[in-house]
Amino acid sequence: MWNLEECAGKTAIITGNGRYITYEKLDFMRKEFAGLMEERGSVFMIAADTVSMAAAYTGCVEQERQLLVSDENISEEKFKNFVMQYQPRYIYLPVRSSVAELAAWIISEERRVGKECMQEMNMCCFR
Repeated sequence: MWNLEECAGKTAIITGNGRYITYEKLDFMRKEFAGLMEERGSVFMIAADTVSMAAAYTGCVEQERQLLVSDENISEEKFKNFVMQYQPRYIYLPVRSSVAELAAWIISEERRVGKECMQEMNMCCFR
């Protein structure tokens, strides 16, 4: 869909802390994100930062998947209700202690068996 290689060395995103992300790096992260999704289905993500959000968005658009996003301030109750109501096929959470309880709930209550972490994006995917 997008040919990000044409502008690989150019800046795609400048983060709030002044970090420069090139299109090449964004493309790598997009492929990593999309690579964890084998089956069709919706994606729910708690976005930890602009970079992971951009990678998720481009990965989902390319694969024609529905992406549902919340910020890290979502309450545990709202998170659980959302997951139970919409049953997203993939759930992406940031690798942080603040959402560790949500990850434990996903594994125990939702019976999600697949968990893969992406170091570059600081996120884990539950399937």
